[in-house]
Amino acid sequence: MSFELILKDLTEKTGAYGAVIIAGDGEAVSSSAVSGERHMDLIGAQHAAIFNMIKEASKGHPGSPKVSSVVITTDTSRLVLLSLKEGYFLLLVLSRSVPAGRAIFESGYAVRRIEEEMG
Repeated sequence: MSFELILKDLTEKTGAYGAVIIAGDGEAVSSSAVSGERHMDLIGAQHAAIFNMIKEASKGHPGSPKVSSVVITTDTSRLVLLSLKEGYFLLLVLSRSVPAGRAIFESGYAVRRIEEEMG
């Protein structure tokens, strides 16, 4: 199954505006968005740096676990970032009214499918 189909399925299941797979350097690998949402690649690139800083900051604490997900809530939306293997990550852009826990739960299935597709 292609990345686009996995992201489309995730977007539909969670009611997200869109989802994007991002490489560690901020480059978009694949994205899916509902109609009218055209800037998923740009949104993902901006948050690659934030996610990498959070992961790096967590390494400074003895015994701290590896960061696997981060939720950022703004006044109008939620951003859910999840680690993928090999330094990649998944970004899901949601309405603030969508529960972050539900999005993380549904994203867990997508992460496994994406990582299988990555090989």
